[in-house]
Amino acid sequence: MLSKTVPSVVLQCDVQTHPQICSALAEALQQKLPDQSLVIVDPADALEPPAPALTIRYREQNRTQDWLVGQLIWQVQQEPPVTGPALELSVMDKNLQGIDLASFAEALIQISGLRISNPTD
Repeated sequence: MLSKTVPSVVLQCDVQTHPQICSALAEALQQKLPDQSLVIVDPADALEPPAPALTIRYREQNRTQDWLVGQLIWQVQQEPPVTGPALELSVMDKNLQGIDLASFAEALIQISGLRISNPTD
């Protein structure tokens, strides 16, 4: 999603390494913030001024085929970043799939303390 305007929300997520969770997080954020423009960027890329209203970074702590631990770190413009709690997801007798990651992404947003009503408040 390229645009010359500053996005309202930037999701920093390593799409190359974690394509499914990045996609699930983007979809969940779009549902929670339908009136905001959302852009996904690589966490290694520096954000150039002006800063977006809200920056959200996904940090994966551990992962196997059937187990995942991650958290969100978010920042409203120039305020200090807020680190949300880590959330764990595990499944039995199968590998983690898109449907599992969708509910994980929604729960991660829910428990993060993320200001989702209006990031410019």
